[in-house]
Amino acid sequence: MIWTVYLSGEIHTDWREQIQAGAEAAGLPVEFTAPVTNHEASDAAGDMLGKPEVAFWRDHQSSKVNGIRTKTLLEQCDLAVIRFGDKYKQWNAAFDAGFCAALGTPYVTLHNDDIIHPLKEVDASAMAWAQTPEQVVEMPEASGEQPNQWRFRQMPHISCNERSLLKHLQAGLRKRHRQWIRSECRFDGRR
Repeated sequence: MIWTVYLSGEIHTDWREQIQAGAEAAGLPVEFTAPVTNHEASDAAGDMLGKPEVAFWRDHQSSKVNGIRTKTLLEQCDLAVIRFGDKYKQWNAAFDAGFCAALGTPYVTLHNDDIIHPLKEVDASAMAWAQTPEQVVEMPEASGEQPNQWRFRQMPHISCNERSLLKHLQAGLRKRHRQWIRSECRFDGRR
């Protein structure tokens, strides 16, 4: 099974490249996706629809066009890594974390310990918190299991047939997967 990992968050450091290089060196079965990481291109994503005179509407239009990519890639990922840097507030990263939580998509937060308090709710829904890109890469290995088993070990509140669930995931039947989860899995003892 090849995992799809979405790399969300700050765009001012090379943390994405560090994770990608580390995963490649470790031989992890992953492919990476990400939002538009060029700030100017992201700000201009909606300009082809006409450039509004008021800056608010330009940002609004571009965020909707960017949202098509972000929403699609978050819905398709198996795991998201959400990076909060120390230079700027990443409201979009917090939004992505909330979207993952609403979808039930596991995510890992990546940030320094000096912003633990403002991110307490975001971290509370995360499967893990890492401080370095190297820690993110080491997570599947540290569990002593293959990545496809590791994911389900982190979700003990779900009681279902993992082999059948993996079969659905591998077939890429995400909508059927969600329907199957609702009909076959018990969450906290409820049907």
